[in-house]
Amino acid sequence: MRLQVSVLAVALTLSAGTVASGSPGSEMADATPTQASGPLSLGEAFNALQRHHPLFAKAALEVAQARGVEALKQLDHVWYLEARQDTLTSGGDPANTFSPQQVFGATSSFGLRRDFKESGGRLEFGLDASYLYLDHNDDAGRVSLGIPNQPDMLIPLTKDGLQGALSLRYTHPLWKNPGVLEELALQDARLKADEVELRVAEAQEALAHAVASRYVQWWFLTEQREIVGKRVQLATENLRLVQKRQRARLAEKVDVLRAQQAVQLANGGLAEVRVKIDATVSELEVILGLSLEGRQPASVYSYREEGLQSRASQDNWMDPLGRIRALESLKRRMGLQIDAQRELAKPELALVLSAGVKREDFRYTDDTSEGEFNPDAFAGLVLSYPLGEDPSNAMIENASIAERVVDEELREQKVMLRSLRARIDAESAALRELLKVKERQLQIASQRYREERKMFRLGRTLLNFVIESQDQVQEAKMERLDVRARLALLRIERLALFDLLGR
Repeated sequence: MRLQVSVLAVALTLSAGTVASGSPGSEMADATPTQASGPLSLGEAFNALQRHHPLFAKAALEVAQARGVEALKQLDHVWYLEARQDTLTSGGDPANTFSPQQVFGATSSFGLRRDFKESGGRLEFGLDASYLYLDHNDDAGRVSLGIPNQPDMLIPLTKDGLQGALSLRYTHPLWKNPGVLEELALQDARLKADEVELRVAEAQEALAHAVASRYVQWWFLTEQREIVGKRVQLATENLRLVQKRQRARLAEKVDVLRAQQAVQLANGGLAEVRVKIDATVSELEVILGLSLEGRQPASVYSYREEGLQSRASQDNWMDPLGRIRALESLKRRMGLQIDAQRELAKPELALVLSAGVKREDFRYTDDTSEGEFNPDAFAGLVLSYPLGEDPSNAMIENASIAERVVDEELREQKVMLRSLRARIDAESAALRELLKVKERQLQIASQRYREERKMFRLGRTLLNFVIESQDQVQEAKMERLDVRARLALLRIERLALFDLLGR
């Protein structure tokens, strides 16, 4: 039948977590299905899907991870502490009378640094301290004058020294601005987090669409089972009538065989429907985490449609769709990449302002000492300009091409969505008209059955014509059911198109 082909053609996309490489629902099969009773509506199925399917927990973690990256980008810069400690031990030059025998020293430096996002500037504080000890020989610094009876001259040498310096430095960019790049990185992280939310929502919508399609199949098979069961009863009744006519020598053996064959075909059809129901129910139980034993599907037309008509009547109905918003976000990120490349292509030009003070204290071998403060200030420009071919222009061009590619993909997606909606609308309208025809056929078949039964009671027709007319009523019901199920699938597809399924 057409519906069986169309329903079975809807592949249940279990790649979102229901089926991994191995047995179906390997992670969910160990869970005990939730027990419930009564009809199961499609809304209840969606609620169970959200509670039990790992795709939704995974989606929440992915969104939290993306938002965490965005939060890191939003943090203001803090003060960074830098510290360093060095020691020195070295020997002197024995041939040089002024050289120390050994030198011992220690240097400590501390710094505080902070970058400012708004301006791109950098402020630095520095504190440096060093101590140097020079171990001289006893005759170090002694110089003979070469004059008889005159003592040698002693030149005082540095024995040890202590130096300390305090500095303040500020660097302000005048061309390439790191603050602009950080702001662009923050916007990029925010858009990426939005895209993750849209992507996981689309994955959830696809899973809900697949589950809804299986639910429609379950409902169709359940309705079909009742119709086929009725046809089994009619075939059995027809067999009883033919056997009775044969005993009255009013029917041949071949008539009995034909009736028996009809019963077997009807029983085979009923068994096949039951197999499909069992398979569909088993699959839904694993996906939904529910026990469906003794439960029946509610009408597929009872599922809510809030917002569908208002959304469908809007001219900009595609704007809030997740797949459109994701492409628009990607296009904006391509624009951010272009802005970042343009900023990186600028030469580095910065104004540097520095001020500080330094104090030096020295002691000499003759026990004299001296110390003084020395102020230090600096103002200047720092320029860094690449010589030769700069790849930034090529990177900007590539980013511009990528932006145009996304723009064309956005146009392609909109054309596809319009065509998909046009197909759904046209097919739904045609099926609604076809449903009217099937309703009329069922009415006529029912009227014929009533007339055949009336004629049989009057003794003006045979019972097998009554049974045949009953079977034609069931055939008409089957054809009507097929159209109704196809309409239900289109309704599900329309809700999925407008991102309203499972919400």
